[in-house]
Amino acid sequence: MKRQRLALPNLVWRRPLSAWLVVWRRQAGMPGIVAVLLLLVVGLFQLTQLGPLSRSLSEEKMRLATRAKQLAQMPSAPVAGPADAAQLEQPRLPARGELPAVIRQLDEVFERFGVPASQRDFQPAEEAGGKLVRYTSQLALQRPYPAVRELMVELARLPGVRVESINLSRTQINESAPSALIRYSVLTEVR
Repeated sequence: MKRQRLALPNLVWRRPLSAWLVVWRRQAGMPGIVAVLLLLVVGLFQLTQLGPLSRSLSEEKMRLATRAKQLAQMPSAPVAGPADAAQLEQPRLPARGELPAVIRQLDEVFERFGVPASQRDFQPAEEAGGKLVRYTSQLALQRPYPAVRELMVELARLPGVRVESINLSRTQINESAPSALIRYSVLTEVR
């Protein structure tokens, strides 16, 4: 028995690509073309914008996970109990006349962290029946998170200086340095 080859010249699969595109364009019409173009734009956006952002987020997660492991391995300080609290010496508040020296110390800390010496306005308010005077001011800066934290630690080390509030904000998600508004006060004794 002899095998015959079937000659199928008009098979759909033998069409060139351009013929396929013509048929598709006729069947899909303008909405199909717009949909394909929209898919191409979304794919291009994924490759150029979301891909690098996703990679940077995963790198940040890995960095934070290693930092959390490091912090978990650090020995923790013992918590002071009520008996220890009585033994702790209360820090001495500066006298009202020592305010210029405290402001000089503040300026040194700000200079060390590269914060420009802007005009500060200290607003006094009496507390504890006039025995204490609180001078409040605020500072606006844009620094990375670790630098803001170090600055707050340095401010807390100064006698009578307290950080009352901090407001952090980022205008874009990929910024590494947030804008910080730090409200701090200097508490002095009236002697």
